[in-house]
Amino acid sequence: MTIIFHEGLPGAGKSYEAVVERIIPALQKGRKVFAFVAGLDHEKIANAAAIPLDRCKELLVQVEREQVEKIYDVVGNDSLVVLDEAQNFWPSDFRPLGEAITKFVTEHRHRGLDIVIMGQDLKDVHTLWRRRVDQKMVFTKLDALGKVNKYQWATFKGMGNEKFEKVTSGIKTYDPKFFGTYLSHEAGTENKETFVDKRAVIWSSPLFRRWIPLALLLAVAGLGYVVYMFKGGGLESVAHVQTQTKPVTTTTVVVTPSSGVAATPVAAVVPVAPAARPGKDYITDLNSKWRPRLTLYFQGARRSQAVIEWYDEGFRVKERLYARQIEELGWQVVPSAYGDHVMLVRGDQRVVASSWPIEAIGKTSLETNQALSRASGSGGAGSLGQRRLGAVDLAAFPEG
Repeated sequence: MTIIFHEGLPGAGKSYEAVVERIIPALQKGRKVFAFVAGLDHEKIANAAAIPLDRCKELLVQVEREQVEKIYDVVGNDSLVVLDEAQNFWPSDFRPLGEAITKFVTEHRHRGLDIVIMGQDLKDVHTLWRRRVDQKMVFTKLDALGKVNKYQWATFKGMGNEKFEKVTSGIKTYDPKFFGTYLSHEAGTENKETFVDKRAVIWSSPLFRRWIPLALLLAVAGLGYVVYMFKGGGLESVAHVQTQTKPVTTTTVVVTPSSGVAATPVAAVVPVAPAARPGKDYITDLNSKWRPRLTLYFQGARRSQAVIEWYDEGFRVKERLYARQIEELGWQVVPSAYGDHVMLVRGDQRVVASSWPIEAIGKTSLETNQALSRASGSGGAGSLGQRRLGAVDLAAFPEG
């Protein structure tokens, strides 16, 4: 036993949902229905519900407008009550309603009643009703999407204090089978078509008609270009030019014998053009110019990492690559069993990268320092004596 509110603008699907999803299922179960919905047609409802017409007239009671305000005297126990345009009978107000209607609303469960009231906005209805709505269904027209034969519904559960939480939603199509079971327009109304302004349809906006198709076209073109480049597109012509051999010029050599016999032309041997050698890859080029050094290496439980640097003769770093970058260039980074060096491998090429020491400029070995100390201890007017050697002094004694 509950109170349900159908909320939505005119033509949003409130009454259609009430007839199709509330009234007809109740009639099929043999439940009494008291409904204030304009123009209920018993014959068409009986056909839609697949029940005899007499049975439909027995179960479905059409409530008249003047009976709505005293609905408590009209309905019977254990019935379904459906009331349209509730805001016209109980408008929003904080002043209490009469005792009879208050008792009807607050004690509807004692009478076994389920009540469905409808309106354009729940806020337009009296607080007596609002505070007791257990479930709210909001209906929205989809004419802005160009779908006048569909509507959107959303169900909200009452959380108390007139607050609701969304439970579920969906889109439904009007079924012509139920057309005519009630009047969606007052009698005598001729204009029954839904007014559609193309300017109010989202698909007619410049965004959807022009810019979104253009963006999709550019996205497809960009994706195609990326795929083309990943497959080597554009590189074939360059490779073809690079692999072309130089043209070979053939010459005819004429040998004149001393005996005066006419010379016979002899075709020169055509030299065979050497096969084009593949160019060096990046790692090979680095190894040919500079010395590789293992700068960082560690091996964890799940992954390992290595950093290789290439130094010139002045101990300046010319390039630094991670192991993953080297592998992306077609080389393998194979660590030694002791982790003190790695091997860069590609085909039959193997290059050792160890953590070789880097000596600072002007630094000499221990043996050289000891030799210099002994030499300075021999005395002499120009000797260095016992003073500490500086960078200028050591530069004059190269190591080795």
